[in-house]
Amino acid sequence: MPVMDGVERIEVAVRMRIGYVLGRRSPFSYEDPNCFTEAFTAESTAARSTEPSRQVQWLQRVNDRKAGSDEQFVEHFREKYDDRMPVWALTEILELGHLSVLYRGGVGEAAGSAAAGVSISHALTVASVGAPQGWESLALWRS
Repeated sequence: MPVMDGVERIEVAVRMRIGYVLGRRSPFSYEDPNCFTEAFTAESTAARSTEPSRQVQWLQRVNDRKAGSDEQFVEHFREKYDDRMPVWALTEILELGHLSVLYRGGVGEAAGSAAAGVSISHALTVASVGAPQGWESLALWRS
């Protein structure tokens, strides 16, 4: 099996698992601050900062991604459902960087369940390897 086939299979498994785990809570769990860590959902505490939370910033990037998509299923959600997509559909158009941010912002149990679903230790991913480094490595292999 060529390396790309393996990387693509991992990417598909990660997309599916994140969509499944978050979707069990709610189809729109990615919009719900209660599904994420406080560090991901809290607004900046810097005195002069007007930056929104990392979740809000992530949602803005995801909305830009949806708006720029010409996928037929995305158009279906635009027309029939006021542009709201359940998380299991949304994961199909997200880049690995978007998935990485979503995973890192996840509450421990959900993130751990997503990692376990693709036979990866959540503790290893976050502590030893570092989620950004692990995800960036996968994205580099894919490129």
